[in-house]
Amino acid sequence: MAEALRQIGRVDEAHAIHDLLLHERPDSPYTWCGLARLLNDEVHAEAAEACLRRALALAPAHVPALAALARHLARQRDHLGAIDVFHDTVSIAPDDPAHHAGLAQSLMALGRLDEAAEWLDRALALDDECVEARLARADLAVMSGRLADSWHDGEWRWHRPGTGRPTLPGRPWDGEPLSDGVLLIHAEDSRSDTLRLIRFVPLVAERGVRVALAVPPALALLLGSLDGVERVVADNRPLPDDLGVEAFAALPDLPRLLGLTLANLPGTPWLQAPARRRRPILAPPEAVLRIGLAWAGNDPAAAIPFPLLLPLAEIPGVVLFALELSCDSTAAATLADPSLVTDFSPTVTNFADLAGRIAELDLVIAGDCATAHLAGAMNKPVLLMLPFDCHPRWMRGTDRSPWYPAMRLFRQLETGGWQPVIDAVRAELGRLAVQAAEARDAERRAAGGPSAIQAAFLAAHLVAGDLLIDVEAGDGGFAAAALAAHPDGAVRVLAIEPHPATAEALRAGLDGAPAAEVVTAALGRDERPVLVAKTARRSRRVFALPDGIPATGRTIRLDAVLADRPEPASRRLVLRLGQTGWESAVLDGLGDYRPAVIIFQHRPATAIAQSVIEAGFSLWCFATTTAFGAVVPFDGEACYGTPRIVLALAAGLKPAAHYGPPHLPPSPEEVAEARADADRLTDEALAHQGARRLGEAADAYARALMRDPFAAGANANKGVMMHMAGRREAAAACYRRALTRTPTASVAANLATALRELRRHDEADTAIAQALAQEPDNADFLYDLALLRRDQGRLTEAAELLRRIQTSRPGAAWTLAQILVATGDLTAGFDLFRYRPNPPPPAPEIPVWQGDDLLARSLLVHQNCDLADAVLLARFLPRIAGHGGLVTMVCQPDLAPLLQDLHGVEQVVGGDDPIPPCDLCTTMTDLPRLLGLPTSVRPAGGAYLSLPDHMRPRRLPRDGRLRVGLTWGGRPAGRDCPLTEMLALASDPDLALSALVDEDLAAHIEAFGAHGLVELITPPPLDLAETAAIIAALDVVVGGDTVELHLAAALGKPAWVLLPDTFTWRWPHRRDDSPWYPSARAFRHRGTGG
Repeated sequence: MAEALRQIGRVDEAHAIHDLLLHERPDSPYTWCGLARLLNDEVHAEAAEACLRRALALAPAHVPALAALARHLARQRDHLGAIDVFHDTVSIAPDDPAHHAGLAQSLMALGRLDEAAEWLDRALALDDECVEARLARADLAVMSGRLADSWHDGEWRWHRPGTGRPTLPGRPWDGEPLSDGVLLIHAEDSRSDTLRLIRFVPLVAERGVRVALAVPPALALLLGSLDGVERVVADNRPLPDDLGVEAFAALPDLPRLLGLTLANLPGTPWLQAPARRRRPILAPPEAVLRIGLAWAGNDPAAAIPFPLLLPLAEIPGVVLFALELSCDSTAAATLADPSLVTDFSPTVTNFADLAGRIAELDLVIAGDCATAHLAGAMNKPVLLMLPFDCHPRWMRGTDRSPWYPAMRLFRQLETGGWQPVIDAVRAELGRLAVQAAEARDAERRAAGGPSAIQAAFLAAHLVAGDLLIDVEAGDGGFAAAALAAHPDGAVRVLAIEPHPATAEALRAGLDGAPAAEVVTAALGRDERPVLVAKTARRSRRVFALPDGIPATGRTIRLDAVLADRPEPASRRLVLRLGQTGWESAVLDGLGDYRPAVIIFQHRPATAIAQSVIEAGFSLWCFATTTAFGAVVPFDGEACYGTPRIVLALAAGLKPAAHYGPPHLPPSPEEVAEARADADRLTDEALAHQGARRLGEAADAYARALMRDPFAAGANANKGVMMHMAGRREAAAACYRRALTRTPTASVAANLATALRELRRHDEADTAIAQALAQEPDNADFLYDLALLRRDQGRLTEAAELLRRIQTSRPGAAWTLAQILVATGDLTAGFDLFRYRPNPPPPAPEIPVWQGDDLLARSLLVHQNCDLADAVLLARFLPRIAGHGGLVTMVCQPDLAPLLQDLHGVEQVVGGDDPIPPCDLCTTMTDLPRLLGLPTSVRPAGGAYLSLPDHMRPRRLPRDGRLRVGLTWGGRPAGRDCPLTEMLALASDPDLALSALVDEDLAAHIEAFGAHGLVELITPPPLDLAETAAIIAALDVVVGGDTVELHLAAALGKPAWVLLPDTFTWRWPHRRDDSPWYPSARAFRHRGTGG
């Protein structure tokens, strides 16, 4: 019944039945297997695994549990574990082909394809119609590049339980022509596969088939412009009555029906962004690459943690934009900052919007998600990051994909190891950024100078029917460009070159161009002897000679050249005057010919400009030496005292609105202006910050970084803001950006702190060394180094550093105190506990006790630490009586009932209750120093706390199992052992788990699907005394560094603390026992895993 309810989606009812089964049949493996299926549906992987292992603990040879566990491990990408369990399953049930097929799939995931093929052969030998084996063989064929072999086996997907072809009008298409009806091609579940396979639809249309698509609504608008598609309908709505469907086919069926192989896959692109969905992206002047990021997708196991991508923002010239559309789409906004990653996800409502965003980018970096497939379909360069056991479509052993030629693949070398992949992507992106910067500089240079300006003028004004007269044509660059722009011969070129050898070379270069003619001649107003040089001297190649001096030639008039060529001469003339120093003479030699356009170089003290103006031409030039944008009127010597390329237009002609390329990279002047703006805005932000106008400061920093993403001051201060907000990865990226521009010691130290807190100790070492190299005696930097050495476990070095700065750096003495206590020097350590940051005393008017004999005087002891430390230090309270003191304890209300009956405590005040008169006061953390320390701080009898006299242990069910209390949510916050990690204990049927947590943390039991595995004791305890009553009924307590675990150890119960690999004075480094509790054991996490 429960399974049937699960399959039809009635989850709450299924859970209710499982709750009854757990009560009535807790020893049945079927009970636990059924619950595991339900938990897997709800994505409670850890709880589901615990259920399956519980089933196997009850019945080790239970084949359904073995098979389910193997498949569960495979889904969790623990393929080695899955293979072991599959082997056990096959050994018990060797005749079930599904087990052989499952084993083969895990082998395939690990790249062991030959072994996988053998197991698939065995499966199909047992049952040639085993669906799982058929589909696995299809995947194996794809992974091996044998696409044609995979199409047939892929058809077996329709035979999976619970699936079948959709009910659609018409008949299944067999690849043959249709009469006149429509072929309805419908997508299946995966949007990624839809985008990848939609390329085949135009091939169907090329066969004369009318095509309609049924696709998810988010894809409908994008696919509406696909070639050959008559109509697109959303697959979540009924088909229109007028669609006229004659046949239907699923999108994945098309390659088989079309007979496609790896050799004849259609090329890219096959998708493009609708024009209305393209929005220009504003980027800083120094940006050379605009990069889109998508990291998660719909497969959590293949998702890349977003913070790992933030170092990409440290690459100069790169700007990042988030394109993530999954449930992790808010990561860019919540973990980074727009100055590092601009979040585009709020602007994307469907895949047409997404395509519009991608179209404006230079490159996309992504995990295996639909965004990557869309970019690939648009032929946008993609750097794709893949898990070790990636989808079969990415094949194996290659960094290229036959599906997307512009895509590069970056694969994990082992399961879970993303950092090497990110490092490789970062190196490639850095290389591409350098390449793009060089290309941008080259583009800018190509648009600068006289040649580029003349080329821009010619490109704008040469039209069909013109004759270009290129005077002193040189290597023929202008002539060749004119011919290339008009390959139909609509523009003719008359290239006039005075040097014979150069003219001959030019003639050879233009050989075969019927629209071009080369004339060897120097031009002038009359025949004069000249010397023609092959290379220019002071910008001139033609020099007039006096009569009687041997010459290399004589000038001729241009009208004489044109008179011999009546057809070209009848065209509109465009004249480029390249014969420097002879411009006026060449124009005088034109006679009655009137050019429409003249391009020449004006030099100071020459008359050419005035002559052209007098001839009725308007004169124009660029305001700069770059051929880009609009021209301005040329006003001669008044504005331009240097040589300048001038455009002369005959009466009636107007200059173009724009010359040169459509876009041009920013100039060095624009970059410098942006940097200056960023510096000014940073100064504004600092002023706001000094006046505590933090909102205005943040806005000014943001505007500064929009202008210059690597502005040192803005990044340094933005990094501090990110750090204070807990966004350490973002802070590190900001700090590194700042250091790229200005290697400041304080910024390097801040970077070291962020990296230390991220436990990236090697990088932190490098950063703090950079800071200390500049300021070796800086107490703050030495303190940072001491903290790093402490976290690295190098406590002796840390203590030496702290002693150097103990009196000059606030906080150093308190940190040293903790290290000394952790290393066993309790006397010296607790002596320094007086430097511990303390809250204000509850009664400041009471004198402070200095440790002398109390002689029956009353002593107020107030709790100045958290509850866990208060439980640890409560062992010192009874010793006050040995000094003749009468103790009044002031503490949190939760602790007060527990201490009421503690020996030596006369009165306990909790919360806001009035404080009675006392003679002296002290704090709990000062007690070890004031009382003096015994040889051992461990209690002699194992326990120093007990239940209050009026309480008895809580009655819990006794069924012969070991009762284990679980506690989580302890110190350090965010790094404690979570409940999910402890659920492995639930696999042992001899353990009964009970939660020892407060109401907020108790919600984790339901959130992680653990309510059938971990008992929530009711009624819940109201204070620590009631918690102690529950602990007294337990056999052992396991969990993080919580008050409940300390309480259990103080009560003498076995207490096993699960610790991260971080420093804490309470649980000394490299010890698995405790100096405080005889019954406690420490289990410390090692490495980076769970």
